[in-house]
Amino acid sequence: MDLTTRKTMNLTHHPAGDFRPSWSPDGKSIAFSTDRDSKKPRPVFTLWHSTEVYTIGVDGSALKRRTFMNTYAGCPAWSPDGKKLVVYEAALQQVRNMNTVMKTDATTQLSVIDLAGNEKTYITKDSGEKIYPHWLQDNRIAYLTWVGGGQILFTDGTKGAHGDFESPNWSGDGKKMIFHR
Repeated sequence: MDLTTRKTMNLTHHPAGDFRPSWSPDGKSIAFSTDRDSKKPRPVFTLWHSTEVYTIGVDGSALKRRTFMNTYAGCPAWSPDGKKLVVYEAALQQVRNMNTVMKTDATTQLSVIDLAGNEKTYITKDSGEKIYPHWLQDNRIAYLTWVGGGQILFTDGTKGAHGDFESPNWSGDGKKMIFHR
């Protein structure tokens, strides 16, 4: 949406769910999660869906699938140089576990996708839920975990504030965070 004119433009033109968009640092691209490729398995009576990550130009051109997992890839966040994305990944059963009241029964992992070759590298391997990753200007990645009642952690091993931080987002300098409860 153009904030001055309030004119909106549909970028994806797809009936599937496209969500959690993230602007590239140069403002020319958007990364987002989508369920457009979901095979919608039914391992129990409920319908599950998988998600993948795509990028698209802000004019709707250059749509490109970035993950090929048939599981769950969410919350893409750009590196400061715009050359990589960090996402969290979960097996479908783990997504189901994420939706429980306790929130600690799920395990997700963070991975980095190098956009030049679409190569993926896992940067975590431990148990517990790791969500809402955000790449900071100092090249650390911050994320939320529910282990211990909720806490912000960083990929360099440092720990941040404790609490129930839903949808956290950081200021450009990485010194402040906004969230909802």
